[in-house]
Amino acid sequence: MYIQKSMHHARQESIQSTLFPVKHAHPHMPFFSSWFRLLSNLKVPQHYPDQGTNHFSSPPPENCRLNTENYRRWRFRTGQVLMSDVISLRFESRLRAPAEAVWSWLTSVRGIRAEMWPWLFMTVPKGLRSIEDIEIRPGQRMFRSYVFLFGVLPIDYSDMTLLELKPGEGLLEESPMGSMKLWRHKRYIEPCPTDPDMVMLVDELAFQPRLARRLTAWFIRRVFNHRHKVLRARLSTGQEHKS
Repeated sequence: MYIQKSMHHARQESIQSTLFPVKHAHPHMPFFSSWFRLLSNLKVPQHYPDQGTNHFSSPPPENCRLNTENYRRWRFRTGQVLMSDVISLRFESRLRAPAEAVWSWLTSVRGIRAEMWPWLFMTVPKGLRSIEDIEIRPGQRMFRSYVFLFGVLPIDYSDMTLLELKPGEGLLEESPMGSMKLWRHKRYIEPCPTDPDMVMLVDELAFQPRLARRLTAWFIRRVFNHRHKVLRARLSTGQEHKS
């Protein structure tokens, strides 16, 4: 009996170390292991459409033929995803703040969390303060972030992945998520055409929910409208960039 209990505890510790390879800044993370295990194991039927039926100009690369997620991304990047498959949203704000201050805000953990609160809370590795503190390798996962609705209810995870990072200008994120077949987020800063003392912060989204398409689109729209409301309140008033 003692040996069986020991083996059981060893298996549980192995599961925990696999599921949570780094410490995340959420006080109740250990209690949600079963839920996140379920999210992590979400599967999509392993198939891709026939080339002749869909009039593809060329077959998918080898690494896409055995991996559904890679296949979807290949279709999106080569323009072969139907417009009906992907939801596209755009948000922009004019901010009376230096571009350097806006960039510092949008790459900081503090800024990202302030924008999302109280709708969402996303975990990050313990001690991480800015995306720029991470060694970015385009297309490779930086870390797994767990997503909590209202900071309490675990609803999703995101394997945070950047395809492009241009310091001071913008970034392109394409992260595998439990709730999404595709998630692509481009965020960039550009000059304001009507006022040289202001800058434009633009968010462009392209995503494909696994379930509840309309509800998910409504929720994402609400969250990003809230994020831009926070941006305008924090940055245009000078709260975050006074010297």
